[in-house]
Amino acid sequence: MSYPTNDVTTVNLNAGTDSIAAARVELFTALTRLGELIDSRNTANGMAPLDANSQVPAANMPTTLTS
Repeated sequence: MSYPTNDVTTVNLNAGTDSIAAARVELFTALTRLGELIDSRNTANGMAPLDANSQVPAANMPTTLTS
């Protein structure tokens, strides 16, 4: 699973006069994408995990550089 790359819309989340129904849709979408990011940790084409020192473990680093 690759992590999502499209933006989350926040048009209806920035003013007190915004539509509550539209804001719910934007919040649901944002939380869904956050869940996808969390689920993509330590998977192929996903996000690398972090160790106890907030560093990417050596096992998750490439052994060679490509251009």
